[in-house]
Amino acid sequence: SQRRSLLQSSNGNANANGNINSTAAIRIVDQHAGTMMTEHTDQITCHFIPATTNVTTTRQFVGIKDEDNALRVACQDIFTKIFEHPVDPPVFVQHIYVPGPKPAAQSGTDVWMESSGKKDYAFVYLHGARENTTSGPSARDNMALMSELLTTFPGYAVLPQALPYFDDVFFCPSHPDDEIVPGKNALVTQGYAQWLSSLNTPPDACFTDPSSTENKFWVDIEQSNMARIEGYVDQFRRAGISANRVYILGFSVGAVMAQHVAVHLALSGKRIGGSISFDGAPVQQIATESAFATLAKSKQGPIPALYFLYSEPALSVGIAKCLDSYQGLDVQVYRIMEEANKIPHAAYAELLPAVRAWVKKSSAEVVDKLWLSGIAKIHARLRASATTPVGAQP
Repeated sequence: SQRRSLLQSSNGNANANGNINSTAAIRIVDQHAGTMMTEHTDQITCHFIPATTNVTTTRQFVGIKDEDNALRVACQDIFTKIFEHPVDPPVFVQHIYVPGPKPAAQSGTDVWMESSGKKDYAFVYLHGARENTTSGPSARDNMALMSELLTTFPGYAVLPQALPYFDDVFFCPSHPDDEIVPGKNALVTQGYAQWLSSLNTPPDACFTDPSSTENKFWVDIEQSNMARIEGYVDQFRRAGISANRVYILGFSVGAVMAQHVAVHLALSGKRIGGSISFDGAPVQQIATESAFATLAKSKQGPIPALYFLYSEPALSVGIAKCLDSYQGLDVQVYRIMEEANKIPHAAYAELLPAVRAWVKKSSAEVVDKLWLSGIAKIHARLRASATTPVGAQP
């Protein structure tokens, strides 16, 4: 079958993330990693699936020019802090996406997880920008998050890798003809990958502008990633999972992509159970105003959505306003309103009880209580550890 062919072990381009903090036993299938099992009786098997994209990496993606001087201040602050010297004076600021490290620029690894026994649910988890499914702390944490979810809702979980990879260049030249010199006038992040544009439109705008230059640059990437995600949803359905038990989750820009995918699927006649988002900022990228208007006319009613906001209380005011205005989405928004109570930008296992209650269609009061409990536990853990989780940028 098609699903079985996808579950074959990869050629070793995934590393072994064996030390996953989960109540479930995890069995990792990979010819280089071998097989790892714990003493627990519950079992989750992980398969590493080679993933590719046809999006070319030869063209250059140019992001937002600094048209209102707001980014110039950020440029000065960032370079003074990181490199201990100011950029003097930056004439403009650009984000430039250039081909990433080869040969990995157009290939990566998707992680397929499945619990033992009967399978009733399916989840897709979309990572944040700069994250990788098989390396770094985020890989371990994201797999742990999904393994915990599968202990309550047995079935499948897929963690796709956003593709292709790029080098993200934050360029602050003092002259328009300057060359990019990392460490002097440019901050370069290698291996950058995300699902779609993270362009933030003005605070009073809540909808995607397809005509914007940056959004046009990201169309091929978004569509390539969307096709792969939609393919996994189709696999879930062929495996016998009811559409109303398929959920898309995401963190940061992956949180926005999760909502974007849910809307796309509904408009394509493939409505799922809902979408769950952890701390995603550029909600303007979810859909166009016309797409929401079309969605609102559906005889199946609005799409259920759950949205957590906790790292930027000031920013969350506008985000929540947009989310509440979207026709065709039945969204429950839970956000931290005071700066003193905010928590770092990361995806937290302590919020899974609220997620579980929402998936089980518990009342808003129950979900709210578990949300508050989860936030309290996060604060307690952070105080005890005195460490800051490392997450992707919003």
